[in-house]
Amino acid sequence: MWQQPLQPSQYPSYAYGNAESPIPQEASIEASFKRQKDGPVLWFAGPPLNVESTKAPIHSVSYLHWKQQQQTEKVAEAVDLRPTPQQQ
Repeated sequence: MWQQPLQPSQYPSYAYGNAESPIPQEASIEASFKRQKDGPVLWFAGPPLNVESTKAPIHSVSYLHWKQQQQTEKVAEAVDLRPTPQQQ
């Protein structure tokens, strides 16, 4: 048989804590957050701005060489500097 769900005011008091039976809190969890001098937790809306960039290459040397050849061919094609069969 179907029963209507409980409304928040009908929850048993032990389910969400009250003055007589508060929800236990771990001291280690609270200590893991940095706080301001007057108490509130420090919260930042975005990542830090002083992120160090990596100096490692993004692509392999062989890929960069291939890409340079492709660009050279494209430029030569646009300017038409490639030797024709008659010039060879």
